[in-house]
Amino acid sequence: MYLPKEKEIIQIKSYKHNGKLHRTWKKTVVLKATENVIIGGNDHTLVVESDGRKWVTREPSICYFHSDYWFNVISMIREDGLYHYCNLGTPFAVDEEAVKYIDYDLDIKVFPDGRFHLLDEANMNNTAAK
Repeated sequence: MYLPKEKEIIQIKSYKHNGKLHRTWKKTVVLKATENVIIGGNDHTLVVESDGRKWVTREPSICYFHSDYWFNVISMIREDGLYHYCNLGTPFAVDEEAVKYIDYDLDIKVFPDGRFHLLDEANMNNTAAK
């Protein structure tokens, strides 16, 4: 199994359940990598959507992927506090190209004060129905 090294620049690629590429984060620095965990950091990184649209992240963030857990977490560091974005998705796979996972649409955004908001529930229900 390929394992990126600390300080290596990698991409993160999310796919949909049908196997189609959904989104690519172009540059993430590996902060820690083991067989079970990859932790990365990025700041103002280019993100490319499957339809070709491009945008740049607004703040530094830390992303956490685990080989046994069906979610990943992005923690965004903003002036007013730490925001967490939890994606329901497959455990990660990694190769020389990227860290990869299937995104199952359901997400939870957690605010600095502990409030949370469930996102994309309708998308997940549509995907599950297919």
